[in-house]
Amino acid sequence: MIDYISPGAVLIAILSLAILILWDRPFMKKISLFNIVQGPLVVVILGIVLNLILDGTSLMISKDHLVKINEGIPIQYVIKKEFFYNYIFKVTDSVLIPRPETEELVSKIINLEKTNKKLKILEIGSGSGCISITLKKELINPFITAIDVSKNAIKIAMDNASILNEDIDFFCKDFFHYSTKEKFDIIISNPPYIPLKDKKLVDKSVYKNEPYKALFVEGDPLIFYKKILNFSINHLNKNGRVYFEINDIYKDKMKKYLDLFHSNVEHEFLKDMQRKYRFLFLNF
Repeated sequence: MIDYISPGAVLIAILSLAILILWDRPFMKKISLFNIVQGPLVVVILGIVLNLILDGTSLMISKDHLVKINEGIPIQYVIKKEFFYNYIFKVTDSVLIPRPETEELVSKIINLEKTNKKLKILEIGSGSGCISITLKKELINPFITAIDVSKNAIKIAMDNASILNEDIDFFCKDFFHYSTKEKFDIIISNPPYIPLKDKKLVDKSVYKNEPYKALFVEGDPLIFYKKILNFSINHLNKNGRVYFEINDIYKDKMKKYLDLFHSNVEHEFLKDMQRKYRFLFLNF
């Protein structure tokens, strides 16, 4: 890892990349400096430089990369990397790009569980593995099982575990057909929670590039949460916990469901940094 890079060096890198990229374009002489710097190109370059700084490794930026970025493909998928809670994770379009709010979820879990040893944890919907792998690194000797319906996602998660030198049991399983005799101290999930009718609310670059099944649900937006909560009744140890990332739009609907069907379970809705109700924590 690179401990420090001066602002001057970063600025030089940005300007150098900009010149190299734009130099052979016929319209270069017709575009003012102001128009260049205010466009999306600078955002792209900043993202590339930031990833280089975080990763501390070299990265070849090709014209093919720039074409893909210009077409709206997220930079994380182009360079196949994303930074999450002090670690670099491999990402492809088979997995969701790790989000800051998910990083918040992980941070909250770590703060609550950091003194507990050898926790048995189940993650439902592992994606890139960023949640499970980070918890494995930050908690005290946890035993983690993680499942996902996508074979490609499981492969990415296993690659990340190998790269980051962590041992986690990843399985390709459809949770709606998942059965186990195991009991857990913690169950974690950031499941698909956007109903198809809300697709118009999702940024175009997200629904065009990120895995559809990891984003959207047909019909009931709470379907995964209901299934996981019913599963938890028989698969949590005494005083077990469930940690969810949720869709803030359906917070009140979730509250009504809990009061009706799980009124004996202690629960709390928490806001993220954007002041949206993004997390639901339950104590069984």
